Amino acid sequence: VAPLLMFSLAWWFLQDQPAFATGLILIGIAPCIAMVWIANPAQVPPVAIPLLLYFVLMGSLAFAVGRRSGLGYPRTSALAFTAAGNNFELAIAVCISLWGVASPQALAGAIGPLIEVPVLVSLISRLPSKIRPAGSRSLPATAGGNLTS
Repeated sequence: VAPLLMFSLAWWFLQDQPAFATGLILIGIAPCIAMVWIANPAQVPPVAIPLLLYFVLMGSLAFAVGRRSGLGYPRTSALAFTAAGNNFELAIAVCISLWGVASPQALAGAIGPLIEVPVLVSLISRLPSKIRPAGSRSLPATAGGNLTS
């Protein structure tokens, strides 16, 4: 559904700008590409294991530094997400443009966000209650909120 919807929207809004339309179409195709890659599970673990370790270690290290620096839970959580997070959208675009959509480099870039998001959310949401402020939700409500603590 995603590729067809994005193709239709790109064609409708960007008929006179084919380069932009192509970019939008590729964004719509990306979920399908990820499904094809996941269909070949032998390629995923060698890439996923180092990524998993990276996100756990960087997120934990950044959280520990934030706590030792006296930052409150919202700022420490934001620090952990920022330090461990990566700009995978850019990395995927570069890999595809340099090595092609079916390259191992593009596969590594596509696996990254599939590992990154669940690991970072798990690290922050499963913190012991002694670290989280009393009465707080499992995840800090910082969108549009105040990070003063």
